Amino acid sequence: AIQRHLQAHPPVLPPSTLSSCSHAIVALLYPFSWQHTFIPVLPSSMIDIVCCPTPFLVGLLSSSLPKLKELPVEEALMVDLGSDRFLRQ
Repeated sequence: AIQRHLQAHPPVLPPSTLSSCSHAIVALLYPFSWQHTFIPVLPSSMIDIVCCPTPFLVGLLSSSLPKLKELPVEEALMVDLGSDRFLRQ
């Protein structure tokens, strides 16, 4: 199902690159459109959003990863944009 949680993590990429990648993911859904929560670059102060039960697509900076590992995140697809690999499926 396409309605899952997706988080993209660039290792040391600038926020502008993360934002561009997040928007590209949404553009790849064409002719469909993403109707759920979409935050291209999630500020670390709002990291709790990843515990949300509804579908979302967020971009997280690598500096947010330590705090992310402390949260009860379920059914999330996490992609490391720098190494082109999945962190969690």
